[in-house]
Amino acid sequence: MTFFSQQFMVNFYEQAFMIPSRFAVDSMRTLKFFVMFLRDPRIEVAVDFHNLEGARVTFQAVYDDANSTGVVDGKMSEFETRMTKTRLPGDWLYMDSNQGWDLFFSNHMPVVEHGLFDAFLDGMALFMLYEDDAEDVRDYERFPGAKPRIGVTSSGLPRTAIKLMGNIPKMNYSKFATLGDAIIALADPANRDKFDNYNSIVAEVLVKLKESGRITTVEQLADAFIADLNRMRFTGLPRDDFNRLIRDALIATTKDPAFIDHGATLEKMVELSKQRGLDISQLRYATMDNTLWFPDWVGPGGPEDFHWQTVNPPGFTVRPWVAPR
Repeated sequence: MTFFSQQFMVNFYEQAFMIPSRFAVDSMRTLKFFVMFLRDPRIEVAVDFHNLEGARVTFQAVYDDANSTGVVDGKMSEFETRMTKTRLPGDWLYMDSNQGWDLFFSNHMPVVEHGLFDAFLDGMALFMLYEDDAEDVRDYERFPGAKPRIGVTSSGLPRTAIKLMGNIPKMNYSKFATLGDAIIALADPANRDKFDNYNSIVAEVLVKLKESGRITTVEQLADAFIADLNRMRFTGLPRDDFNRLIRDALIATTKDPAFIDHGATLEKMVELSKQRGLDISQLRYATMDNTLWFPDWVGPGGPEDFHWQTVNPPGFTVRPWVAPR
């Protein structure tokens, strides 16, 4: 029996590879039944390097004005211990191997610390994993020692997120060719009551955010939603047009930042797309383009500048041919 399916595709380049993972909506609901078999799970995803003494490691969340890095020397420094107490890396993770090559990870997961989506991960402890210990041994290792070991570790289950997955409006999503087609179907007023449970679960989190003073206006709510969503790549509509569509629809249909009527918001999105000459049915899917780069060097600007280059690549504009006079 298949509980949950996930497609992964890896794009290989000369000095990088990208994993643009995308999720199928109809598989999200079945995930609820899979997690029923789990009790206090612990997940660790890490890369265990060997013989990288002298390598320097850091990530955006701990990289400050002093350009702080951890140095691989077989023992944990104060800064390296701080790295392990950080929940999420930020936009990037960087390692200078000290052997003529660098490693740079571009993180496009739509979850950032204290962001809107992060608030729905209650019940799950999530931390960066970093170990610099020459004596550490794992059962599965061929080469003993963490020199270094880098990754992420989690424990527990994100209860609210799981409840949301189990309460996605019931429809035959497999019949929709695009994400836009699904939005149009969900926007039908006849399906409005299918969002009741979903709306209530989201409201439980939004009420807490409002009471804590983190999100107190509808505009703040819309901006927080766009900030997280913008970390993903949506195909079929220009990003700026899509972002404005979501923001304007959310503001137009939401009076209290503690409650979103998702059905009404989707209906407004479809209405606005028609007014603006946008074909929302062309919105195909969203991917998280997490990329691992292997540059010879990140350049004199350091990892922050290299990250800027990866998200602002050279572009071009195709214009009609004009014959010379």
